[in-house]
Amino acid sequence: MKKLNNQRSHIGVKEKRIAEQLLGLHQHDNPHMRLPKYDYAGLRKGVVCTGCQSFMKHRSKKFFCSGCGIVEDTETAVMRSVDEYRFLFPDRKVTTKGIYEWCGMQGSSQKVRQILLNHFKRVGDGRSSYYVD
Repeated sequence: MKKLNNQRSHIGVKEKRIAEQLLGLHQHDNPHMRLPKYDYAGLRKGVVCTGCQSFMKHRSKKFFCSGCGIVEDTETAVMRSVDEYRFLFPDRKVTTKGIYEWCGMQGSSQKVRQILLNHFKRVGDGRSSYYVD
């Protein structure tokens, strides 16, 4: 390897032209990562089943899928939904209220708050608090 690195090579006009063409063809944006236009209000809220992509129902300490029967514990489902939320809305802060709404949960938001506290660092107190890595 050292021998190859030390050898001088001649780069001619033809090679420079090819290099410039390749640089010109380089795409900064991945066309496969282009997402359709969407906004938070226009999306259906809830936890999506990993098996059949149906929306799951939350009961007690679990999420249940009536489509395929998968059962998922609340913490796993909420954390998966947090990842989706952060991917789809990178400019939005992760808050208890935001994740509670995004997961389509009912009743107390205490469980969501506890899950977020277990996995993230809380910044601030009260209604203005949010969570970061």
